[in-house]
Amino acid sequence: GWFSPRTCVEWAIIGGTWLPAALWCAESFLASRRWRYAIGLSGVLAVQLLAGHFQIAWFTLLLLAVYVPARAWWIWDNGSRLSALGFRPGTDSRSPKAESRKPLSQPRRVTTVAFAAMLCGLGLAAVQLAPTFELKQRSQRATVGKEHELDFGSIPPWYWTQVFRPSHWYSPLTDREAAFRESPPLGHSRTNSAEAHLYFGLAPLLLFGVCVVGLLRELVARRSADRFVVFWLAVAIVSGLYTSGWLLPLTRHLPGFSYFQGLGRYGLLTTWAVAVLAGSVADRFLREPDVSRRLAWTLIVGSLWSLSAWYLLGDDVAHVMMTFPTFNPLSLEPMSALGAGPLMSVLQLFVLMAVVIGVSAVLWWLSERPNEIDVRVGLMGLVLLTTSVEFWTISRLVTFTQMVESPPLKSLEQSPVRQKLLEAAQTRPTLRLFAPGANLPSTLGVSSAPIYLTFGPAEYVDDSLRQQDDWMRRGGVTHLLSFEPQPLAKSMQLIWQGDDPFLNRAWGRSGQPLYLYELEQPLGRLQLHAFTGEVSDLSSWKMTAFESRANSVECSVDLTEAGVLVLTDLDYPGWSVTVDGHAAKSIRIDKLFRGVRLEPGSHRVVWSYRPRSVLLGAVISVVTLLMLAAAAYVRFWHPQRLAWLDEANERDKE
Repeated sequence: GWFSPRTCVEWAIIGGTWLPAALWCAESFLASRRWRYAIGLSGVLAVQLLAGHFQIAWFTLLLLAVYVPARAWWIWDNGSRLSALGFRPGTDSRSPKAESRKPLSQPRRVTTVAFAAMLCGLGLAAVQLAPTFELKQRSQRATVGKEHELDFGSIPPWYWTQVFRPSHWYSPLTDREAAFRESPPLGHSRTNSAEAHLYFGLAPLLLFGVCVVGLLRELVARRSADRFVVFWLAVAIVSGLYTSGWLLPLTRHLPGFSYFQGLGRYGLLTTWAVAVLAGSVADRFLREPDVSRRLAWTLIVGSLWSLSAWYLLGDDVAHVMMTFPTFNPLSLEPMSALGAGPLMSVLQLFVLMAVVIGVSAVLWWLSERPNEIDVRVGLMGLVLLTTSVEFWTISRLVTFTQMVESPPLKSLEQSPVRQKLLEAAQTRPTLRLFAPGANLPSTLGVSSAPIYLTFGPAEYVDDSLRQQDDWMRRGGVTHLLSFEPQPLAKSMQLIWQGDDPFLNRAWGRSGQPLYLYELEQPLGRLQLHAFTGEVSDLSSWKMTAFESRANSVECSVDLTEAGVLVLTDLDYPGWSVTVDGHAAKSIRIDKLFRGVRLEPGSHRVVWSYRPRSVLLGAVISVVTLLMLAAAAYVRFWHPQRLAWLDEANERDKE
């Protein structure tokens, strides 16, 4: 239930896919002491980090940093593991059903190897991490402020009720955004429906409650608590509390915690912990020799509760559609304005039921079959079915993503704004566009500003650099795209207005015209400044060639007088400049741009991007890969040299 409403942030599923894989590798290594799993853990973490989105990788590392030592030193004792309801099935006995397991003989060494594997995962991803760390040190996230709000995306405590009130909070009749504005988290923080989403499913919530009740009964009876349950319950509680922002004063200055905003995203750990505990109850229910009637009824109630939420949400959607001719979010045909009705068709429902129950049956037939298993598999199949329908419904109602037949990007080639800019770039290759928003204007094929969203160099959000009246002109802007019919200054000339099939759809401004202006006598991206800092007259120099690529900018100029050639692109570490094939000293202009001193005459100037951070990261990644390969070789061909990791050998010594 955590991922579906976040389909608009692609990094969520990219990173979230690898969290359970990393935990599986860690648990497999701790249980078997086989190095293949430790090396697999390194590989999983590396793949997760190499994607370039690190927040869920941060969650993964946090969880592993706690789970590995707890599992090695503490959770090994499962002697108090009880049945699903906390009692021996079929009896009134309160004595636990023992599933004792011997502790690890070398917890310190095994823990060290597991942490070394995690460190190797970081090493493998160093080629991505090193330049990212460099950017972090120079970005808007270097310090907490209005451009980096750590408390953004917090979940107000009153919204925690969404876990058992989905038919209210996820209904299209409920204005969640208005509720956030009236009662924001921490009294002032910004949030939205996707960031504040925290949902487990109603049937899994009941299974989680069963697990907690079983733990409380153990404590009341003064028996040894199940450490497995205690650990994951602690993870759920701590991560759940952190989503509110209450713990931020304790962590805002700690590494990692001070880097990532979106506190509601820590709910992923809460969701995972609840899922593990609910799954442990379901697993015991399926594997115990006798059927727990109370748990069977709990599953039935959970399924009915889930279906009721689905029905009530569908009824609210039907009410909205009767009032307004709007798109039906619960239709499997997103292109239809009215869809197939507020609820899924009977055929669609049967197909979904067949898939869910069929997969459940196949998985179970591959394992052992205790007594009365058919009844239990049927109940679990029902829970899976209703929960799947529930998640699907909620994912359509709580989202910032709308499914359309043709995405706006398909209309990029028909964009008149793009065509106008590309035509202008033929005669002015140093063209630069200033447009509202971030990221989207960069798709037009010309240099544009602003460029980055949420994570960019600090210079791009420094207001002091924009206090000059002519900052736009000195920044190389030649064209301005605006929502307003009135130009920002008299020195702008309107060259186009109208509806753009690409930009208007992407910005959701159907029927609202856009306005493209051209600045009079713009300087462009390439300028010549006098040594005093003033912009030189165009008669004192001439640009004969200009070519801009991803990692280099080349130009040829003729100068009648000495000056500083300025490229109004960010002066960022890794950029170097050559003049006529010889290395030259780069000068930082206006605390932002790149410059180089030139003497009178014809010159060819080349700026190239060769960051040392990428080279350093690549070296670390290669060295780490060789180390892991060497460890795998020794472990496979000379296992006796690392026999101290084998649990069997340690037990033989006893």
